[in-house]
Amino acid sequence: MKGFHVIVEQGSLFTGSYFDKLNSSMYLSAITLFSVGYGDIVPIGIGRILVVVEALIGYTIPAAFVVKSVIDYEQNNELKK
Repeated sequence: MKGFHVIVEQGSLFTGSYFDKLNSSMYLSAITLFSVGYGDIVPIGIGRILVVVEALIGYTIPAAFVVKSVIDYEQNNELKK
């Protein structure tokens, strides 16, 4: 938005309306958060750092859920004894 390019789509810089850019950005965000990405939209520059942080968050949230579930399960079993 400030003239910094952070995403390349199909080998060229983003073009189109605000909503086209928003749509592609949301797609990149979802694919990064839920998988390793497809490669059709590629981050460049500072965008690479942002995508790495988002990918780490995508891996941390399910792990935290599993750990919390195990802790709650163990606490419930201790209370029943």
